[in-house]
Amino acid sequence: MVDLSSYKKAELLSVAHKVNVAANSKDTKKTLIEKIEAYISEAGTTGEELVEAGLEATDDDSEDDASTLIDPQPKETEEDDEEYKGPPIDVLKYFDPIIKCAEEKYQKVLEFTDKVGITTLEYNDELRENLSGTITLNYIELIFEFTYFIYTFVPLVAIKDNASIHPYLKNLIPFLSDITLKIPDLTYLFNFKVLSIALNWGAYAVLLPLLLSFYFNFSRRTILVDEDTSVLLRIYKYDPFIFALSKVLIFFFITYNTGSLSVWSSYSSLFKALQTHFLIQLGFYKEYTLLLGNFPLVLGIANVVIGLYAQFEDF
Repeated sequence: MVDLSSYKKAELLSVAHKVNVAANSKDTKKTLIEKIEAYISEAGTTGEELVEAGLEATDDDSEDDASTLIDPQPKETEEDDEEYKGPPIDVLKYFDPIIKCAEEKYQKVLEFTDKVGITTLEYNDELRENLSGTITLNYIELIFEFTYFIYTFVPLVAIKDNASIHPYLKNLIPFLSDITLKIPDLTYLFNFKVLSIALNWGAYAVLLPLLLSFYFNFSRRTILVDEDTSVLLRIYKYDPFIFALSKVLIFFFITYNTGSLSVWSSYSSLFKALQTHFLIQLGFYKEYTLLLGNFPLVLGIANVVIGLYAQFEDF
């Protein structure tokens, strides 16, 4: 039997670790001896040989190694000290992702502005082309008429008194009943007179000129597809010149010449009733055209002149 009492606690602890005996630095020397002896008793000759080999190896180790084996806790402390004594924490590694993200966003902004610039140039070319065909001026005229219609017949009413906001919504959001900010009251659009004006405007200022400019125009082309079979293909194209001309004539007829429609009263009573209803609706729309004044005529004639020029420009 090996005399374990002649060895130091650190050596015994090292041997205990080598032979897989559960031991730690808190164990006393006596406890370590008891654990190793119990191991030898259990393992027999093999255990004793392993313990002797471990003790011999411990004798050959340096004192630094022995002190490290005595107490693992100081080792952890030294490792912690080394971490703190190392190079300073690289703060930039936390800002690098932010900087990279900012650079990517900035690059996207530059790409977007370049794209917008290119798109703007293309749009300017298209704008000049459309202007020569009066398309843009026709749009401007329609947008102005529609905007003036909304401005005239849809008043601004405070939110708390606005009928277009349902009472249920006001009950659900109580502070809406105290807001004095004015917004358009869309319920006025459902007034019979206002609705009649809107429908007549859509019919006489948009749909009818579009219909006329599509089928009766100078932009219709006849193409010979096959010379052998003499197959002809007619292509219809919207003609802004006819649109502007028909719109001017319709506006002039309604605004300054609707009185001549009264001659229809000599027909049957049913037709007279329809005529009366038609004249009432037309009268509502005439009130709106009078409010517009001569603006549609002036811009419409300008559209006609430019559109006429565009017909010769194409050839």
